[in-house]
Amino acid sequence: MIGLSRVLSQEVGPDGVTVNVMMPGLIATERALATFGEDEEMAAGNSAIFEGAIEHQSIKRRGEPEDIAHGILFLSDERSSWMTGQTLQIDGGWNFT
Repeated sequence: MIGLSRVLSQEVGPDGVTVNVMMPGLIATERALATFGEDEEMAAGNSAIFEGAIEHQSIKRRGEPEDIAHGILFLSDERSSWMTGQTLQIDGGWNFT
C-alpha cells in the first residue's frame, strides 16, 4: 500500500489529487473490544492485548476511534493539500523492540 500510494501520487498529482496511506495501531473499536476481552475488563482498560500493546507505545493509553478520525480529518483538510505519497502512522508511537 505504501508503494502503491507513492506511485499513484506521482500519476494523479498533476491533476491535483493527493494519495496518502493511514496506518492505525490497535484501536478500541467495538469489534476489538469484543474480540480481545470481556466487556467489563475492556471498560476498565484491563485487556491483556491492549496492555501489551500499550507497553510498546510511546503514548501510554489505548487508541480510540477518535484518534483515527482526527487523522482522516487532517488528510481531508485543505491544510494537507501539499502532502502526497506519505504514510500517516497513528499508533501511539508503537515501536518494534
